[in-house]
Amino acid sequence: MLIIFAERTIKEGKGDDYKQCAKRVGEESRKEKGCIMYELCQSNEDPLKFAMVEKWESQEILDAHFETVHFKEFMLKAGEMTIDRNVKVYSLL
Repeated sequence: MLIIFAERTIKEGKGDDYKQCAKRVGEESRKEKGCIMYELCQSNEDPLKFAMVEKWESQEILDAHFETVHFKEFMLKAGEMTIDRNVKVYSLL
């Protein structure tokens, strides 16, 4: 099982647009086979910092997620709004 922490800092004035885009990809991702959890979080200290916390059954399922239309559309749109991005993948012990 994999846990993903995908953090982004969003450009000033784009926070609401990002939230809408990120919520949409979360809704679609939760419908995918092997998606156990997919949650959007916003920093309490900086409203332009967000994190997606995800849990997937396997690397193969996560790789399939990366090929979905909704994920690719999200990456394109979110990329235009992002200043900084950091993704960490952990295996659940």
